[in-house]
Amino acid sequence: VVTETVTAAYTVTTAPTCEEAGVGTYTAVFESELFETQTKEVAIAATGHAYGEATYEWTETADGYTVTAKAVCANDENHVVTETVTAAYDVTTAPTCENEGVGTYTAAFENALFETQTKTVAIPAVGHAYGEATYEWKEAGDGYTVTAKTVCANDESHVVTETVTAAYTVTTAPT
Repeated sequence: VVTETVTAAYTVTTAPTCEEAGVGTYTAVFESELFETQTKEVAIAATGHAYGEATYEWTETADGYTVTAKAVCANDENHVVTETVTAAYDVTTAPTCENEGVGTYTAAFENALFETQTKTVAIPAVGHAYGEATYEWKEAGDGYTVTAKTVCANDESHVVTETVTAAYTVTTAPT
């Protein structure tokens, strides 16, 4: 009885890809001429995708923003996943007559590779919208005072008043 034990050499015959299994080959070469070289092929599991950190590109549109998310596989740069969504808009802080407000755009993606993205924007102050002024005359000693008043249509607590003493001039002398 002749026996011989050898360690088989391993080579990758076909490298696996992200999506397809590869093939590896074990080769046993014997020293004795009584034995033939033997080979055995084995499957190498597909590597799967290894997407890196996603990038996000905001594009302004007439209605707000769209956001495109992109992830590239580290195992094969030809494997790229993208998703474009329209960002939803909410007023976070309403503007007032004198102060800016804040609006928030939120882009939520269906693909789990991508994280929700937000962008805040300033909303300009609305400014005052004063209506028609009213005038109130009051007799005061030997003349009159006049109080002018106007109210902002955007915020009724914004009231402008001014009181002046009326100047007296004779426009037509009595006869």
